[in-house]
Amino acid sequence: MVPRIVLGFCAENATMDYAFTYVLAVVHEGRLLKADFSMFPPQGSVYVPRHLFPNAPFRFRDLGFWDVEEDPGFGERNRGAKYRAFRVRTDVPAELIRVDCPSHRADDVRHVLLERGLESFYRLDGRDLLLEFADGVTAGPLHVEPPAADGRYRCDPERLGQPVGAWPNRQALQPVLVAMGQTVRWFVWPLPRPDIFLDLASTRQVLEGLQRLGISQELHDDLIARLGSVDTGVRIPPLHRKRLQTLLDEALQTGKQLEACVPLLRADPQVQEALEQYKHQVGEEHRNELERRKDELNDELEALRAKKREVEAEIESARGRLAEEEARKEQTAEATAEAVVARARRAQQEVNALLADVAVLRPFMVDGAAPARGPAAETHRGEAAPLPDLGAAYAHLKTQLENVGLQPRSASACAREVLTALSLGQAVFFQGSLAPVLARAAAIALSGARWTEADVAADLKDNAAFRPVVEAVAAGGAPAALLLHGANRSCIDAYGADLVRLLAERAAGADAAPGLMVLGVLTEGLSAPPPDPVLTALGPIIHTDYLAWKRGWKGRPPRPGQMNALTWPHPDGPDEEALGFLLGELQPAPNELWRRNVLAADRRLAGWPGEPGAPDALDSVAFAWVLPRCLAAGVDLTEHADALRQLFPEPDEVDPRLQQLLRSHGAAEVL
Repeated sequence: MVPRIVLGFCAENATMDYAFTYVLAVVHEGRLLKADFSMFPPQGSVYVPRHLFPNAPFRFRDLGFWDVEEDPGFGERNRGAKYRAFRVRTDVPAELIRVDCPSHRADDVRHVLLERGLESFYRLDGRDLLLEFADGVTAGPLHVEPPAADGRYRCDPERLGQPVGAWPNRQALQPVLVAMGQTVRWFVWPLPRPDIFLDLASTRQVLEGLQRLGISQELHDDLIARLGSVDTGVRIPPLHRKRLQTLLDEALQTGKQLEACVPLLRADPQVQEALEQYKHQVGEEHRNELERRKDELNDELEALRAKKREVEAEIESARGRLAEEEARKEQTAEATAEAVVARARRAQQEVNALLADVAVLRPFMVDGAAPARGPAAETHRGEAAPLPDLGAAYAHLKTQLENVGLQPRSASACAREVLTALSLGQAVFFQGSLAPVLARAAAIALSGARWTEADVAADLKDNAAFRPVVEAVAAGGAPAALLLHGANRSCIDAYGADLVRLLAERAAGADAAPGLMVLGVLTEGLSAPPPDPVLTALGPIIHTDYLAWKRGWKGRPPRPGQMNALTWPHPDGPDEEALGFLLGELQPAPNELWRRNVLAADRRLAGWPGEPGAPDALDSVAFAWVLPRCLAAGVDLTEHADALRQLFPEPDEVDPRLQQLLRSHGAAEVL
C-alpha cells in the first residue's frame, strides 16, 4: 500500500480520542491537487487518532497535513474511513488571504497586519499565510499570533523586520482552490522561489538596527558600495534603496558624535561618581529582589505542604467512602438476586410483566464493558423474475405464499396487506410460530435479486453499529429488502434510530430511501419483550398463527421475483369516519405516526378493487394495524365493544382471521 499525503479539515470539534477529517487536497507527483471524495471512501474522510492532532484543541475547520495509509482492517472493524493517518506533517500548505490595500503602500500593509488585524472564522495561527494584495501581488510566507480579545489575528512586529518574498500574481504559485460549504479557500504547496521582495519594515526598525551597528566610516563606505552593486530593479525598489542610503548617512554621523563624546564623558568626575552610585544601586536592588523571591518561594513551599496534607486527608476519606460503597453494592446485588428469584417464581402467571422486567434488567446482566458490535447480516443475490407492476407483484407474492403452505384466502389477504404497507413506505412485521417462513418468502418473492437478512442481538443498542447495514441495503436506489430477525429483542429506537427516523419521514410525505423495503420477524419468548409503542407504530404486524394453513402440505421453496418499482395504479378510497373515531378511543396515548399509517393503509386498501374471498379494507386494517398495537399496549377491548360493533355491524361477515384474533384474547363478544 502506497502512503498518501492529504490536506484535511476538522468537520466538528474533536472531543474524543479520534476525529474523521474531510480531505480537501492530496499530493500527487510532488504537486497539491484538489481531492475527489471518492478517493477516500466511504465519505471522503480519513481517520486521525488524537496523538496526531495538529493542535489542541482540534476545533471545527482546523487544518491538518498528514501522511495516510489504507486501513487493512477497515471492513472487519466497521470503521468510518478506509484511510487512517500515521504521521502529522509540519509543512502545511500555505493559504492565500486577501487584504484590501496595494502592495506598494507599506504603511497601510503594516496597519492591517499590526493594528487592525486579520479577521477569520477559522484558525490562522501556527501555519504559513500568503497575502494577496489589491493589486494582485502575493507575498509571504507570514505567521500571525493567536487571536486577541477581539478575535483578530495580528503579526509580531519583529517578523516584518526582514524583506518578504513576493510574486506578481497568484497564478505564479499554481494555487489549489477548494470549497468548504459556501467558503472558497486557496492553498499553495510547495512554495516556489520568490520573484521579488517587499520591504515592510518600519523606519524605526531600520534606524534602530543601524544605530546598534555603531558603524564607522569604513563600514559606511562598504555598505554604500554594496548597495550600488545590487540590482535595484529586482531585489530592492529605488525608494527603499534611497531610504537606506539616507539612514546610513545618519547612522555615520551618529557614530562620529558618539566617538567624540565617549572620552569626554569618561573623564568627567561627576559621570564617574554617578556610574559608581549606579553600580551600587543596581547591586542593592538585585540583592533585595533575590531576598524577596526567596521569601516568596518559602511561602509557596509551605502552601504546597499544606495542600499535600489536605490531599492526603481527602484520599483517606475517599478510600473510606469507596469501602462503604462496595459494601452497599454487595448488599444491593444480593437483594436484587433475591428479588429476581422471587419474581421468576411468579412468571407463569405474569408472562408479559416478566418480559418487561427482563427488558429493563438486561443492561445490568450483560458485560457493560463489551464493545458495541453490529448485527450479523448476510446479503443474498441471485436471478429473479422481473415484476413490472403491482398486478404482477401481487400475483407472484400470493403464489409464493401458497407455495409455503398458506391457503388461498389467507395468501391473498396477506399479499394485499404486505404490498399496501410497502407502497406507503411502512415496515411489515410478522409474528407467530411460522413468522420466519412467511417473512423470508415475502423477501424472496419481492426482492430476490438482492435482499439482506440481519439477526438483532439482545444487547444491540448502538445505532452507529446498525447504520452500515441500513445504508448498504438502501444504496443503489433499486428496490431491496432488509429482513430483521428478532426485531424486538432490543429496543428498535436504540439500535435502529436511523431506521425509525426514515420510516417516520416517509409517513410525513418525504421520499426517503425509496428503494428500501423493511420486513421484520418478532420473537416470542423470554429472550424478547412484547412489541413496544415505537415498533407497533411503524407498520402492520401480521400474526401467522391466525392465518389459514394447508394441512398435510409439503412446502415448496419460493421462486425469486424482483419488483422494478412499486407504483400504485389505483386511486385511494375515502376516509372512514368510524375508523377515525375508533382510533381516538383505542389509543392509550396519542401517536400521530400510528394514526397516519392506519388511515393511509385503509384508504389504499379501500381503493384496491376487491376479488372474491378478499377481506374488506376495515377487516385488514383492524387485523394487521389496529388491534396488534392495542393488545401490545394492554388495552381492554371489551371496554370499546360499542365502537367495534359500529365499525363491524355484520359479525358473520367479519374476516375469519380477525374473529380468531378476538377469540384468542377473550374479546369475541365485541362482535
